[in-house]
Amino acid sequence: MVRMRERLASAERILWKTLGAGNSDNWRLLQPILPHRVDFICFSKKIILELYDSRHPEESSAERERDNRLNAQGYIVLKFSDEEIFHNIEAVMEVVHYYCQCNPPAAPNNKGESIPFR
Repeated sequence: MVRMRERLASAERILWKTLGAGNSDNWRLLQPILPHRVDFICFSKKIILELYDSRHPEESSAERERDNRLNAQGYIVLKFSDEEIFHNIEAVMEVVHYYCQCNPPAAPNNKGESIPFR
């Protein structure tokens, strides 16, 4: 378990550094949201990035339930393996940039919640 966490932590550092390089979107790392903690989130675009160990790609029912809750709140959850981060970060960033461009920024309404511009 420790080795898996170290491997994911290395992938998180690479992605965090790459997200920050020339990116005007406000990404946050290891952010609590709802009753969960997500790896990366951009609140203004309502995009969540999750990393997983490529040696253990199976998704639990709890993860599917969490993703469904986040989707119901308007978040897009994108998942990448550590191998994708280590060996193909350019393709990962193309996907991230694509979704950032497709999602208009959210604007606060008078209740402090986020609603998308339409």
